[in-house]
Amino acid sequence: MAIKWTEYGNNPDGGYSRRPIEREWTSHEGLVVSEEWTKEERVMSDVYANVTYVRVWNPDTSEVERINLGYHFELGFKFGESTLDASSEILDEVARREVEAKRLVDEEREGRRIADSRKRVEDLFNVPVRGKVMEVVRGRKVSTGTVGTVFWIGDGRVGLALSDAKDASGRNKDVAWVNSEYLANTDPAGPDYSAVR
Repeated sequence: MAIKWTEYGNNPDGGYSRRPIEREWTSHEGLVVSEEWTKEERVMSDVYANVTYVRVWNPDTSEVERINLGYHFELGFKFGESTLDASSEILDEVARREVEAKRLVDEEREGRRIADSRKRVEDLFNVPVRGKVMEVVRGRKVSTGTVGTVFWIGDGRVGLALSDAKDASGRNKDVAWVNSEYLANTDPAGPDYSAVR
């Protein structure tokens, strides 16, 4: 039966019930691929109402489309009642596409998860720690490419010893002060991604 449509006119006495039927027709014969579903939506700036939908196969585009069967409030005048009637070939194709779409979503989600995990490993690798040799990779006050050993950390700033030279009181002579986010670990082994799966 596909989708059987009914369009109602205004009730001359006002109100929502017992409106006269203006016309009836049928569409999407042999193309309905889902059961109906209803959800609450904002249908006007300050009005929420239930709206019913169904999915149908479009033979011209070979795609599944969502059809609005009606807005269930006083300004809704056209309503459809659907029957799932698509052929097994169409239903099989829709199911195949749904499986493929889910696979692609799962792959994308997994890719994002792995990328996020790798980023966390890299961030941890580049956290300044006393004794770690680090390189300045951006910023203006200290030249990029400057390499030093972390000897002080505090309030987002890092003290780098640029040489082993000390003054009379044993403090580092050649130092640079850098924001911690401007530094990268120089360990040639690189981040340990072994835990990322």
